Amino acid sequence: MARLKSSNVLKRPKSAEERVNIRRTSPVVRPTAAAVRRRRRPGERALMEIRAYQKSSDLLLRKLPFSRLV
Repeated sequence: MARLKSSNVLKRPKSAEERVNIRRTSPVVRPTAAAVRRRRRPGERALMEIRAYQKSSDLLLRKLPFSRLV
Protein backbone atom coordinates (compact mmCIF):
# COMPACT_ATOMS: atom_id res chain seq x y z
CA MET A 1 0.00 0.00 0.00
CA ALA A 2 1.36 3.39 -0.93
CA ARG A 3 1.81 6.02 1.74
CA LEU A 4 -0.23 9.13 1.25
CA LYS A 5 0.48 12.54 2.63
CA SER A 6 -1.91 13.33 5.46
CA SER A 7 -3.72 16.62 5.06
CA ASN A 8 -4.57 17.02 8.72
CA VAL A 9 -1.00 17.02 10.03
CA LEU A 10 -0.25 20.02 12.25
CA LYS A 11 2.29 22.42 10.82
CA ARG A 12 5.08 23.40 13.18
CA PRO A 13 5.97 27.08 13.46
CA LYS A 14 9.36 27.77 11.97
CA SER A 15 10.27 31.07 13.55
CA ALA A 16 10.20 32.32 17.14
CA GLU A 17 7.59 34.93 16.21
CA GLU A 18 5.22 32.26 14.92
CA ARG A 19 5.64 30.28 18.16
CA VAL A 20 4.81 33.35 20.27
CA ASN A 21 1.74 34.11 18.15
CA ILE A 22 0.47 30.56 18.52
CA ARG A 23 0.87 30.73 22.29
CA ARG A 24 -1.10 33.98 22.44
CA THR A 25 -3.96 32.84 20.25
CA SER A 26 -4.50 29.29 21.52
CA PRO A 27 -6.76 29.20 24.58
CA VAL A 28 -5.82 27.03 27.54
CA VAL A 29 -8.53 24.42 27.99
CA ARG A 30 -8.83 23.04 31.51
CA PRO A 31 -11.38 20.38 32.41
CA THR A 32 -14.09 21.38 34.84
CA ALA A 33 -14.42 19.82 38.27
CA ALA A 34 -17.41 17.78 37.10
CA ALA A 35 -15.48 16.37 34.15
CA VAL A 36 -12.55 15.15 36.27
CA ARG A 37 -13.50 12.08 38.32
CA ARG A 38 -11.45 11.06 41.32
CA ARG A 39 -9.54 7.81 40.85
CA ARG A 40 -9.88 5.59 43.91
CA ARG A 41 -7.79 2.58 44.88
CA PRO A 42 -9.41 -0.87 44.91
CA GLY A 43 -11.40 -1.33 48.11
CA GLU A 44 -11.40 2.34 49.09
CA ARG A 45 -15.05 2.80 48.15
CA ALA A 46 -16.02 -0.38 50.03
CA LEU A 47 -14.30 0.89 53.18
CA MET A 48 -16.18 4.18 52.89
CA GLU A 49 -19.48 2.27 52.65
CA ILE A 50 -18.60 0.10 55.66
CA ARG A 51 -17.85 3.19 57.75
CA ALA A 52 -21.12 4.79 56.68
CA TYR A 53 -23.12 1.68 57.63
CA GLN A 54 -21.34 1.45 60.99
CA LYS A 55 -22.24 5.06 61.79
CA SER A 56 -25.91 4.66 60.84
CA SER A 57 -28.51 3.03 63.04
CA ASP A 58 -30.98 1.93 60.34
CA LEU A 59 -31.43 -1.78 59.62
CA LEU A 60 -30.06 -3.28 56.43
CA LEU A 61 -32.65 -6.09 56.48
CA ARG A 62 -36.26 -5.70 57.52
CA LYS A 63 -37.19 -7.20 60.88
CA LEU A 64 -39.87 -9.64 59.73
CA PRO A 65 -37.95 -11.37 56.89
CA PHE A 66 -34.88 -11.56 59.16
CA SER A 67 -36.89 -13.17 61.98
CA ARG A 68 -38.21 -15.77 59.53
CA LEU A 69 -34.68 -16.53 58.39
CA VAL A 70 -33.29 -16.86 61.93
